[in-house]
Amino acid sequence: MNVTHSNSSTGPVPAKPLRVSGNQLKEIYPELDGWASHLVTKAFVGWQRATGVIVKEVEKRDERFTDFLINAFLDKHRESRA
Repeated sequence: MNVTHSNSSTGPVPAKPLRVSGNQLKEIYPELDGWASHLVTKAFVGWQRATGVIVKEVEKRDERFTDFLINAFLDKHRESRA
C-alpha cells in the first residue's frame, strides 16, 4: 500500500482520500466480510481523513486501519457506558 501523509514541511497539502470498493477491501481485510460493502468503504475513507494518511493504491493490509477500527469501537463502547 503506497501511503503519504497530508502534511508537508511547507504546510498542509490538500489530498483527497482514496475511495476503494468495499469488496476489494474485504479481500484484503477478510475480518470485515460480514460488513456491508458501502460501510467498509466509508470506514476506510474515514480512517484516511481522521489520521491524515492518504493511500494512493491498495495492494496489501495496513494494520493501522484495523487498529483505527478497533479503537473507534472501544471509544464508542466507553461512551455508551458513561
